[in-house]
Amino acid sequence: MKVAVLGTGKMGSAAARRLAAQGFTLQLWNRTRERAEQLGVGSVAGTPAEAVAGTDVALSILTGPDAVRAVYQQLDPTEDRVYLEMSTAGPEVPEELGRRFPRLVAAPVVAPPAMVEAGKAQFLAGGPEEAIAHARPVFEALGEVHSVGSYRRAAAMKLMNNAMLAMTHGAAAELHEAGVRAGLTPEEAFEWIKRHVPYADTRRSGFLGGPYEPVTFALKDMLKDVDLSLSLFDGAAYPMPILDAVREAFAEVAGEHGDQELTAVLERYRRRR
Repeated sequence: MKVAVLGTGKMGSAAARRLAAQGFTLQLWNRTRERAEQLGVGSVAGTPAEAVAGTDVALSILTGPDAVRAVYQQLDPTEDRVYLEMSTAGPEVPEELGRRFPRLVAAPVVAPPAMVEAGKAQFLAGGPEEAIAHARPVFEALGEVHSVGSYRRAAAMKLMNNAMLAMTHGAAAELHEAGVRAGLTPEEAFEWIKRHVPYADTRRSGFLGGPYEPVTFALKDMLKDVDLSLSLFDGAAYPMPILDAVREAFAEVAGEHGDQELTAVLERYRRRR
């Protein structure tokens, strides 16, 4: 099967390496061509349209709604291929694209890049069942797929996941630094955080004062996803003051620490010691 990968950031690169290792023929495109070339797999095209030409399935893994719209504007909706839109872009983008591309599947990925490359990702697939079935070999090479119905349901599940990640790490950052101010060592405070948020252990370095690395989920991208979550869930009929407060915490440090791992939200509290 011939597959296009549109976007070779951390997630797209992981998907491309995994698909190449599983024997798929790849055509890649990235806004910065050198990043796609550095992967050393498949062939690299100069435009999104060139990348998808002749392929059976095209994956798009891009940063934000504007990037997704810009790429799909360059594609021909009359060509008969399945498009897997794997970005976290909210429900409106796949809904509007789905009106032009009848075989579009919204397939946000629930996994860090390392799990994608290991073939252990989860995908929340919303869209035509026929298109999901056609792309199943691609999904199964990368992990497992759950058909969830509509584009909106896929987006809601993904944004709930990411909003919960933001809320737990925002609360963990606040409480960790409160514990340190009260006389605990960073290690002691982190042990109490980890008791309730075990997966925070994967980001131990940031809590213990080391670098906010490795960058698996940049703080600026988390802020983007919180904004998407608020746009989908929030409103006069259903205010979300907790998520609003978490958004404020991430936004306060995004200008200086946006490219670092999301645990850099700790800086909001550390500078107040």
